[in-house]
Amino acid sequence: MAWILSSLGCTSSTGSGTGGPRRDLLSWVGASGEELQQGLGAPNSVEELPASEKVMAYRWSRTKVTGGYAVSIGGFSQLGTQYVPERMVKMNCFCQFTLDANDRVRDIVLQGNDCLADHR
Repeated sequence: MAWILSSLGCTSSTGSGTGGPRRDLLSWVGASGEELQQGLGAPNSVEELPASEKVMAYRWSRTKVTGGYAVSIGGFSQLGTQYVPERMVKMNCFCQFTLDANDRVRDIVLQGNDCLADHR
C-alpha cells in the first residue's frame, strides 16, 4: 500500500528517461526492478530485506524561482494590482520502492514537495 507523507504528495515522473510522456510514480507497482531502473535510472541506494526483498530509494532536489508577476486584487483590475515578488523555493522528493522476492514493485513510499514534477 502506497502512502504519502507530504502535503503535496509525490505522483509523477518521466517514464522512460528518453523525453517520453511522464509516468505516475505510483504506476510502477508491479514493474520489475529492471524496468524501474530503465525508467528512473540507478537508485541512490539499495537495501536488502529478509525473504529476498529489497528497497530501492531515489532522491532528487532542485531550486525553483516563483513569483515575479502582478495579479488583479480580487480578480478585478478596477481594484488595482498587486506584485508577487520572486522567491527561491527548494523542491525535493524521496521515493522508496519495495520489491518482492520476484523482483516486482509491491510497495511505494513517497515524501516531498516535488514529486509531481519531472524526476531528477
